[in-house]
Amino acid sequence: MKKFFAIFGVALVAIVLVLVLLFPVVAVLPLLVYASYFSLTKFELQDNTLIMKGIISGKTPDQVYKIFAKHPDIDTIEMVQVDGSIDDTANLEIALWVADKELTTKIGRYGLIASGGTDFFLAGQERVVVDGAQIGVHSWASASGTAIDYPRGHEFHQPYIDYYKGVGFTTKEAENFYYYTIEAAPADDIHIMTNDEIINYKLTTTGITATKFIVRELEKKRKKEGLPHMTEEQAESAGIEVINKKEYKRRQKARDTIKLK
Repeated sequence: MKKFFAIFGVALVAIVLVLVLLFPVVAVLPLLVYASYFSLTKFELQDNTLIMKGIISGKTPDQVYKIFAKHPDIDTIEMVQVDGSIDDTANLEIALWVADKELTTKIGRYGLIASGGTDFFLAGQERVVVDGAQIGVHSWASASGTAIDYPRGHEFHQPYIDYYKGVGFTTKEAENFYYYTIEAAPADDIHIMTNDEIINYKLTTTGITATKFIVRELEKKRKKEGLPHMTEEQAESAGIEVINKKEYKRRQKARDTIKLK
């Protein structure tokens, strides 16, 4: 009997793996079930900036509507890590709503957005990308196939092209960017855009913004060793971020391990 269950277990795992390989959308089924009960997008308010993390799902629009109803003065959405969307219809709906608000969207030095998160970012009237931020694109997938299975001009491509036009792209810009994204990487992989690509496809309206920071403990060490250093007061007056060593290590680790989940 134990042998039977062992063989059955191996066979079941093999079947699941084959299904995932043949139909990538199968891999997200557990997530879809979870998302029907719980929110996958997390928000935090800091002054007039709404910090956004997680994955965009069917529950995200209602979350955003409720937040803005209570805090209509929000003028910026900073996307810290938004890996994508499991409901493109909901994503495009709330993104167009955000676009009507004429807000700023921002990705900081260690920010990551990908797939549907990249689409959402484009809803900003002003789009700020800080040097070091990562923007990922790839082909979408559904139960019936992936984006590259359909020829250019197919009706399945149009909703995305229309969305890009809806947030201010010309028809040519929208088509160029859309077809670039679906050809840049397959549905089960991700392409991180270069700074040149980010600028050329007009994902940022302000260019790539440089940023600087100092690590508090490292500056103290430099001071003890008699080396040139900058005080926290000097840094803050110069608009330079002051962080501690723990935060520095966290950011370095995040940069080393960042990938599409």
